[in-house]
Parts: sequence; structure tokens; C-alpha cells
Amino acid sequence: MPEFFYYRTVSNAKMKKNVLGLLIILIVSACVQNKKLAVFGDENNQLSFVSINKDLGVITEGERVEFEYEFTNTGKSPISILNAVPTCGCTSAEFDETPIPPNNKGKIKVSFDSRGKKGINKKDIVVQTNLSEPNDIIVLSFEIKVEAQ
Repeated sequence: MPEFFYYRTVSNAKMKKNVLGLLIILIVSACVQNKKLAVFGDENNQLSFVSINKDLGVITEGERVEFEYEFTNTGKSPISILNAVPTCGCTSAEFDETPIPPNNKGKIKVSFDSRGKKGINKKDIVVQTNLSEPNDIIVLSFEIKVEAQ
């Protein structure tokens, strides 16, 4: 067997291995969700939410859904949630009024009552903080489809 043929065979085998490895990396990367934080404020006063928009899927009319918006104080000063006001009476929001120290987590608990809310519902919770303007108001939103019983 000529020497260049052997070299080519080894080279093709390595190339196939490299291509397969690259393909696996691309597939795994595509499957992993890209979690971008929603960041508000500046480096001194800063809140980072895991998500400010949620798709809650489909439920049956009459069900009550409870979920949370999680956040972290990624700034250098304590942050306070001053108020969390839903834009609809079918939704309620609870939060801890204690200031969140730097590098600590907090959450806003939300409850949605689907009675009389058939169809696609898009709701907001307006959150007031002690961040400096214009980031002192944060709007959290969710969407849910309510099907008839």
C-alpha cells in the first residue's frame, strides 16, 4: 500500500472523529436553553431576574395557578421591592418587604384565578423598587390559555 494512501486514511479517520465531536457539541449546545437574565439598575443597585416573561401553558377554567418570579440582588447595595401590583383582579402578587442584601435571592409569588377567563390571557405585574430611575419600575408578564371545562 502506498505511504500517502495510509496517511490519507488516518487523516480521514481523524477528520471524521473531529467532525463527529463538533457535531455532538453543536447538538448539545442547541438543546441547552440559553438562560439570559433580565437585569435592571446599575452596578451599585441591580436586580437580575431569571425571567420576566412566562408562558404558563394551558389550564382548565376554574383552576388556580401559582408560580414565582425569582430574582437576585446582583448589585452592591440592599434592594427593596416596594410594591407589586397586578393589572387584573384575577391575579395577586406577594413579596417580602425586607430589603434583599447583595448576592441574595428573592421572589415574587403570583396567583392567577382562571374563573371566567376563557381564552388566551396576558397579564402584567407592575413592580416598584428602590432602584434608580428609569429602572425603579419593572413589568413582569405572563401568558396562559384557559380552556372551557
